[in-house]
Amino acid sequence: DLSGWLSLVCCEYVAIHQGLSLAQGLSYLQQMTEFFSAEFAIRHFILKQPEESLAILTSWLEHDNHHIRRLVSEGTRPRLPWGVRLPIFIEQPELVMPLLSALRDDDEEYVRRSVANHLNDIAKDHPQLIIITAQQWLAESELAKLTTVQRKQRIKLIRHACRTLFKQGLPEIMALFGYLPAEDIQCSLSSQQLKVPFAGEFKFELVLEKNTDNENLLMVDYVMHFQKANGKQAPKVFKWLDRRYTSKVCEQVERKHSFKKISTRKYYPGAHRLEVMVNGIKKAQIEFELLEGDY
Repeated sequence: DLSGWLSLVCCEYVAIHQGLSLAQGLSYLQQMTEFFSAEFAIRHFILKQPEESLAILTSWLEHDNHHIRRLVSEGTRPRLPWGVRLPIFIEQPELVMPLLSALRDDDEEYVRRSVANHLNDIAKDHPQLIIITAQQWLAESELAKLTTVQRKQRIKLIRHACRTLFKQGLPEIMALFGYLPAEDIQCSLSSQQLKVPFAGEFKFELVLEKNTDNENLLMVDYVMHFQKANGKQAPKVFKWLDRRYTSKVCEQVERKHSFKKISTRKYYPGAHRLEVMVNGIKKAQIEFELLEGDY
């Protein structure tokens, strides 16, 4: 009846047990991950014996159980949230790329999603590697080998894998998905409230003008430059619009950004700046002040 959080404790016990060999420990985790993911525990073995661990994980790539196949990808993620980092894979991502390539068209979305998240981890340290990988995996010669369903799944995987690169506005990734340079786009930002109450909302309006009939996909994000405790500003990208335009257009769009208390960010009063990015290119900005107050 092993299941749920009890499995997490048992996996950790296996990982730190001094009397188990690598083969024994990984064998136990392989069985236990079917009840609750062993993605955290397996990292103990990888840190101690990375090459030997990879050899065993490679033998799991075609396992009948999708939880075990997912563990191959999730357990080797270099920057797994809440997990111990794996410096060797941060420095040498080429060691795990064969595993991800083998799992990229897995029948289970659960496995493919892990591959996408793993690639996104790698993109934070090796963007050029992921750009090249995305271009290769989406090459027409590669997609031609797939069924219609697999083709859609491959595209979805790569798009999710490149989300950090999208936020950075890298032109190679933008172009790969049809987001061409938005040279015919002009934007302006305005707001009726340039002083925002603490824990309140900043309301702003975007006017987007496209002055040609050229067809283009437009990815519109906004970047909030938050005030920090040291007086400097730190940017955070927020997704906004994703639309196809085939002709001239003048569009007005409103948005609110909340400064209500959340557990993942602390707000500081003072000057803030909001920028609008279209296909990775800055098009407009506006400054405002977050007033002092208490939560």
